[in-house]
Amino acid sequence: MEEAINRPLVDGRIGCRRLVAADKHDVEEMVTKYFVPNDIISLALGKVYAMEPMAEFLVDYTKQCVTNNASLLAYNIETGENVGVILCHVLQLNDDESMDEAEWKKEFKEKGCTLIPGKLLATLNKDLGKIIGTKLYLRVSISTVKPSYGRMGIMSGLRKRIELVAKSLGCDFIVSESTSLYTQRIASKLGYTTENEMKYSEYFDPLSGTYIFKHIPAPHQSVKLLVKRI
Repeated sequence: MEEAINRPLVDGRIGCRRLVAADKHDVEEMVTKYFVPNDIISLALGKVYAMEPMAEFLVDYTKQCVTNNASLLAYNIETGENVGVILCHVLQLNDDESMDEAEWKKEFKEKGCTLIPGKLLATLNKDLGKIIGTKLYLRVSISTVKPSYGRMGIMSGLRKRIELVAKSLGCDFIVSESTSLYTQRIASKLGYTTENEMKYSEYFDPLSGTYIFKHIPAPHQSVKLLVKRI
């Protein structure tokens, strides 16, 4: 399995491997420089709140993924430059982990705007248990490719290759909460099904008391819960 995971992604030019602790700095840099400035959820929050809390939150999450053996790195085989990443983690649903509205609002007062995307995704995932039960699943959380390596198929390659990682970790499903039309198109081509969809213009955020995502620009219209059985 590991040999298959490590096969080149693109014509012998772009390699692939699991993340290791030594990748921490490069991955944090990619998330900070290339993911956060283009993440439509972070940008929407940044119009009302400061961008820094979301950037810090995402970098902290990145640190958790570097050594969990569930994430992949794409690199230039000739130069060794790290050029793309897909950050994931293994989960199992537990009904006891859900929070009621009062608990969400209490957490919001303590942690601020970083809870808003969490509430959005919790709402999106409310019926996930009916789809996958209590089986292990791999959640795709962050993926990005350096702009200079765009249009090479790296993102599609990482999304496809992560299926082997999921299988190696005993997962039966891959779950992706896709906020961008571009990643939604990639996932659709790879056989993911849309199990839930929420329009940005219609979503009322109970924490801020606003339609905070209604001004997200076209072509992005919704967040989708995408699931693939593997």
